[in-house]
Amino acid sequence: MDESTYIIMRNHVAVETDAAEASKVALEAFEAMGGAEFFHRLTRTFYNLVSKDELIGPMFAGHWDEHARRLARHFIRMYGMPDLTEAWNPNFLRAHLNSVIAQRHRLRWIALMAKAGEEISAPQPWFEDFMLVMLMSASTEVSGASRGAALARGQRLNEEGDLVSGP
Repeated sequence: MDESTYIIMRNHVAVETDAAEASKVALEAFEAMGGAEFFHRLTRTFYNLVSKDELIGPMFAGHWDEHARRLARHFIRMYGMPDLTEAWNPNFLRAHLNSVIAQRHRLRWIALMAKAGEEISAPQPWFEDFMLVMLMSASTEVSGASRGAALARGQRLNEEGDLVSGP
């Protein structure tokens, strides 16, 4: 039995709960936002914005449609199945190990995802809660894995996570 605690958003407040309640809330959000189709539209719009962005666009070697499909599948597994362990999926994290994801990259990613939600008129308050979860946990997992890999390669980072020196 999973005795882990999970963070969910309830009325824009982070609340600790158990796996059963977190799964229920994730599935509720998935359905309220429009299910799989919503996440496909969101990620296509997001990667369209990323493809034009000078800061994080170069981190994704093109292949925008494939990136959008992968991220949509990730969100669908997290919210639609729901698989609460998907955020720590080794394959998902491994995909981010070759880049150094600094604070400025993480914040731009969040800003572009929020803008993508605006562009497709993402349903509120569900999308706002989704974005709070992205800000609080999901994006920190990815940048943490990225920074750990950089340190393992012998690269030095500053306090913001930017590459200072190394191979």
